[in-house]
Amino acid sequence: MAEDATVRHPGQVPEQTSRVEIKTNLRPEFVEEKLARPEAIPFFELPAKMRAAWSFGLNANGFGMQFHSLIALPVLLVAMTLIAATVSMRFARLGQSVTMILSGVVAGFLLYVMSVLVKAFGTAGIVPPVVAAWIPVVVAMFFGVTFLLYREDG
Repeated sequence: MAEDATVRHPGQVPEQTSRVEIKTNLRPEFVEEKLARPEAIPFFELPAKMRAAWSFGLNANGFGMQFHSLIALPVLLVAMTLIAATVSMRFARLGQSVTMILSGVVAGFLLYVMSVLVKAFGTAGIVPPVVAAWIPVVVAMFFGVTFLLYREDG
């Protein structure tokens, strides 16, 4: 619907009108799915949004990536705690505080960059959203456990 519009037909003089309505098959749900940001949708509504997007023929990777990222988040936080534990071990005994702090900052930065990069791949559809959400978690968990065992035993 438009107000104060000018209607133009081929071969005719343009006419001013106060209101114009255009018939369309576009449903409000379609527009909502197309314009919705996955981060703004509550967790429990994401599966329904994914199904609705698929039914409209839209790409639902963003919704799937957000859903699986939220599921993987608690395990990612555990992995980050393991990395923090490895960085803080033998902190006072070795006297290498600068090295330990820098290694912790670098490990956190690399985990963040990898998470953002893989999330972008998952949203774009290059990697399935389930795989993209769990790759940073698995890598961080393996890194944390391996380094923790190495520090404890070696």
